Amino acid sequence: MSERIRDASRTRAKIIRAAEQVFSAKSYAEATLREITDLAGVNLALARRYYGSKLGLYEAVLDQAMATSLIVGLEKGTFGKALVASFFHPPPEHVHSLPILIGGAADPEARSVALKLLHDRILQPLAAWLGGAAAEEKAAQIMMITSGFFLFRSTLPLGPLQGEGSLPLQLWLESVLQGLVQAG
Repeated sequence: MSERIRDASRTRAKIIRAAEQVFSAKSYAEATLREITDLAGVNLALARRYYGSKLGLYEAVLDQAMATSLIVGLEKGTFGKALVASFFHPPPEHVHSLPILIGGAADPEARSVALKLLHDRILQPLAAWLGGAAAEEKAAQIMMITSGFFLFRSTLPLGPLQGEGSLPLQLWLESVLQGLVQAG
């Protein structure tokens, strides 16, 4: 691999990491490419070259943050327990997509990108994994419950949802999610 290709790869990774931080902390409208590239320590022109626009970068960050494998890679028999464990102990490199989604919801273009990614990267793979006649509806219910949990855990923090959460809370959430997977 040439030095130029390695540098391009490193530069893209730096831009993505900086954009994750900015889009997780600010709304899409408030975030700027200049702020992201300053944080990444790269030239603004490189971000435009690699991602085209702020919207292109938003899409790349959100696409990466939507870790479909964290959901459809689980065993159906222990889905609820494993998914809830990942909520309280996510992989260190994982960036939660919810703050990024919420930050883009007020902007029509960012919302359009987010809805397409939610459909393609979460709803459809989850529905296919669930299988059955009501799979898409069950997938939507799982998305609704998990996004509500994260909304009140990270964006509008409620005390009982912080830290490890209580054992009864974790068991309830496990049970609800498992019930959706096992529902006829």
